[in-house]
This record gives sequence, C-alpha cells and structure tokens, in this order.
Amino acid sequence: MYKEAKQAARRYDVPVSLLLAQAALETGWGKSQLFQKYNNISGMKIGSGRGEWSGRSVNMQTGEYIGGQYTMIPDNFRVYDSVKQAFNDMAHRHTQRARLYLKDLPIFEAIRKVAGSGYATAPNYAATLQKIVEDNNLTTFDKKLKTERTFANISLLFGSIIIGHAIYKQVFK
Repeated sequence: MYKEAKQAARRYDVPVSLLLAQAALETGWGKSQLFQKYNNISGMKIGSGRGEWSGRSVNMQTGEYIGGQYTMIPDNFRVYDSVKQAFNDMAHRHTQRARLYLKDLPIFEAIRKVAGSGYATAPNYAATLQKIVEDNNLTTFDKKLKTERTFANISLLFGSIIIGHAIYKQVFK
C-alpha cells in the first residue's frame, strides 16, 4: 500500500504518513470487510446526497459518535476498483472538500486540520492518528518523499541548465 499512498501523496501534496495512518486506523490494520471486499481504505462514505459519488456503493454497519455516544448505524460506503483509487480519493478530498493546504505542514498539524474538518466523528481521532504515526515511525516516509522531490527538482534544474547552455552555444556560435 505504500506505493499507492506515495503516489496519492505526491499528486495532492498530502503527507504520506497521514494517508498510511488513516488507512491503518480505518481498516483496522487491514482486517475490515470494507477494505478486504471493497478496497475502501478510509471509511469514505458516498456523501450526503450532494452528488459527491457516482460510483458503486455498499451499505454496511458502522460505528459513529452521535451526541457524544458511540452508536452503530447503517451507512453507504464507496466501493473502489483499487487501493490506488481509494488513496487518490482520500487525498483529493483532504485538499478539495475541506479546502486544506497540507503541503509542508508538520504532520501533527496536518492531522489536526483533517480531524477538525469533520472527517471523522470520533472525539479522539487526531490523537489516535498521531499515536499511529509515532508508534510506527511513519514520518520516515514523508522524509523519503521529500528527498525524492528534492532530487527530482535538482535534476530538472540541471537539465534546464544543460539545455539552456546548448541553445546558447548554438545561437552565439
């Protein structure tokens, strides 16, 4: 799942550690039926009739905090064709639906912003995600992605310099 999470993180400028922690939490570390049968790594529902999801869905029981009480209710969840599609949807919704700018934020600030955007009903959602990130050293993946981006930018810069130099030599021969 790291590969798919990294691609989504890169595409939407979201910390990969956030995506991995949410996938771990929301799937019960890969044990949930919603994940195993329907590739839903985030507990993403179809929306509230706002035309947010036009794909397949499945109705399942879920635990929600309503009025401070943990309650089991039926709800409609998104069905994904792949884990890659699920990570892209989750990352996209973080940046678009909630209008969150998460790039370059410290991971725990990003977690607080996502939790505060209404993503989950659990009162301890941010603290739980933070613990998953810390206990599993997931920020290592953020650092790795940042290093890859830096090297890619340096490669582009040097490539531009080399091309510019070649053009200069041709023009001013």
